[in-house]
Amino acid sequence: MDAYNWHFEFFEYEGFLSLREPIEEELRKYPDISGVILFHEIIFGNRHYKFYDSRYIQNKYCKSSLNVTAEELQKANIIRRYDDPLITYDKKFDFRSLDEKQQIHRLMDLINLESKLTWEDDKIELLKAIELFLCKKETDKELIMKLEPLIRKYCNDPIAYDVDATVTIGKADNFGKYLQHILDEHEDEAFELIKEIIEKFKRYEAKRGKDIALEIAVCILTHKALRFKSQKFRKYFDIILNDASYPVEVKRIIAFTCKADRLLFDQNLFDEVIKVYTTLVKSPLPSVYEYAAFHLFYNIKEKKEPYYEKIKPLLEILSKKSYDPSFPFWESAKVVIYLRAFCRQIPTEDSIMFLERLCHSHPFLVDNRAESWKVLEILECLTKDKITTKQSKEKVRSLILKLVQSGTPTADLLLKKVDNEE
Repeated sequence: MDAYNWHFEFFEYEGFLSLREPIEEELRKYPDISGVILFHEIIFGNRHYKFYDSRYIQNKYCKSSLNVTAEELQKANIIRRYDDPLITYDKKFDFRSLDEKQQIHRLMDLINLESKLTWEDDKIELLKAIELFLCKKETDKELIMKLEPLIRKYCNDPIAYDVDATVTIGKADNFGKYLQHILDEHEDEAFELIKEIIEKFKRYEAKRGKDIALEIAVCILTHKALRFKSQKFRKYFDIILNDASYPVEVKRIIAFTCKADRLLFDQNLFDEVIKVYTTLVKSPLPSVYEYAAFHLFYNIKEKKEPYYEKIKPLLEILSKKSYDPSFPFWESAKVVIYLRAFCRQIPTEDSIMFLERLCHSHPFLVDNRAESWKVLEILECLTKDKITTKQSKEKVRSLILKLVQSGTPTADLLLKKVDNEE
């Protein structure tokens, strides 16, 4: 059949399906015809050319003795092979409608078919079927292990394979469940997958947004390294922690994970976790050190225990950092959280020293009224008791005077109080 228009109007697969349907229906009337080949003949000069990219519509109702398949025509070099979708469009299955046994068989078929998938829609459909499988309360561990290399493939290089398993299987409970299965049964494979997820994010950071799989991977890595003392995980964890080339988001997930009670407030782990936070606050990036400081100080404040001697080296580092104007001031100077909570539980002279340093390096703390009330509150707390050293008195008075000059409400009353005590 020389069908000129089909080549231009129905060449895309979805369009071809709309053309195939009425032809298939018509072929029901002709059981002696194996099928129809659609081709396009053109004339250049006096020569005829037949396009090789023809399509074959097989007659499903043809006598078996006359039946000819598309594969046979391809092998005979009569038509070319198309990379058509294999599990979507007209070949799509409703995975949810299958019972448990059928779902397992379907996944096994998909695993065997995966290497032949060329369409992005097919790959996404495959990963969605995996996601639905992982949603189940009870999952077949043997099958999960067969899925493991396949998911790793799409986690490792999403650009090369068109789709990204860490996005498609994007729900934390699904991907987390998958990783936990691997971790419980095959720790080495789990480690390799976690590493691949993190390294992939490092390669493609600029092209990615929020990544739930990354959060899960880094969280598991942190717990395995700190709580479970796994040497392999700890070695990689330390590399990430100390290597400035790893993305900010990875460092922030570590900071967020470490605030958990079973890490930060475990007696046996506290010192180790504080070392992690100390490394994070040494970062030159405020998006790392301020984020780490916030989660550390906020959770210590909630416990109502200052842990001052262990926190002091970290306070020293943060109080000497200069303010980066490119970073939002309302997310800066997180040491204030700690000083406001514990100014009466740590040595007064130390509180004054840290506060004075902080206000010097972060001028908005006294210049901006949206922040200056916090400093005033700390100074009011510190001046409830008599300050003994002359140097500390001068620092306190100087800070109060700056607050008065910036128009901070009631700062003038505190200044009068301090002056009267002298």
